[in-house]
Amino acid sequence: MLLALNTSLSTKTAQPDDAFTAVVKHAVRAGDVLAIPEGSTVRGRVAHVQRAGRVKGRAELGLEFIEVALPDGRVYDLAASLSQLGEGEKETVGKEGQIEGEGSKKRDATTVGAAGGIGAIIGAIAGGKKGAGAGAATGAGAGAAIVLLTRGKDVELAPGSEITIKLDRPLVITQ
Repeated sequence: MLLALNTSLSTKTAQPDDAFTAVVKHAVRAGDVLAIPEGSTVRGRVAHVQRAGRVKGRAELGLEFIEVALPDGRVYDLAASLSQLGEGEKETVGKEGQIEGEGSKKRDATTVGAAGGIGAIIGAIAGGKKGAGAGAATGAGAGAAIVLLTRGKDVELAPGSEITIKLDRPLVITQ
């Protein structure tokens, strides 16, 4: 089922048990029968939140899908898992169906390298070759300190973000 979030979700602000809703973007059919109309609402809750660490660890956001409410008012319990995020999202879906934030290794390496390079330039200006080496070491140390004090990227999904869920067990819709 392709859904569009009505609610923003972020590892910065979300707490376990926070509610969210999403709307069904395309009708779901079982053969020739319309099972879930476009515009139906899926209700869920945040099951797990983990902020990104410093240096290690990606942000994680686990979602639980609880029920689907059809436009005519009928509501059905839902057992579903997240299977995919929309194309524009930088996050990925992990093996357990949780949303995983972007890694920061490349950014961290760039920060340390850039600080080391700047330190080498300043050192070379101040003290020639010897100063360049000392400046590079000092700059790299400062870059490492910046990395240690900076968290990785949070998971951020705005309203309208597309997600795809798959049923974990059959859903029986009565007419």
